[in-house]
Amino acid sequence: MRHALILLFFMPVFAWADSSQNIQDLISQHQSDLNRIQQEAQTAHQQFMMIQELRRYEMNETAVSMQPSATVKSIPIPNYDDMLKGKQKKKARIQQYGAELDALYLRHKELEARRNELFNEIEHLRRTPEE
Repeated sequence: MRHALILLFFMPVFAWADSSQNIQDLISQHQSDLNRIQQEAQTAHQQFMMIQELRRYEMNETAVSMQPSATVKSIPIPNYDDMLKGKQKKKARIQQYGAELDALYLRHKELEARRNELFNEIEHLRRTPEE
């Protein structure tokens, strides 16, 4: 009987310790997920910046190549079909860069939303033992 009373007395402490450990494990898991998401968001941002610069270069190159230069000596006139194909390829690259930028922007927003969810969950778990 005495052992049963002692066991019943310490049972809530063991349950609380186990629950507290589970919460700490969950916080640790969320923090590692948060770090992974932040690294992925940073990678997406870097890719966005590189593609944005490539697109900007393509667009500026188009504007510069259309301007006549007074210092250019006589150069052969390029074939019209080749010029047309080049312009179409350039336009396709610019559109592809735009689509990639849109996709990376959406991915970054998704990661940002997931990061905020995890951060809020971590904060909630940290406050839970205090309540």
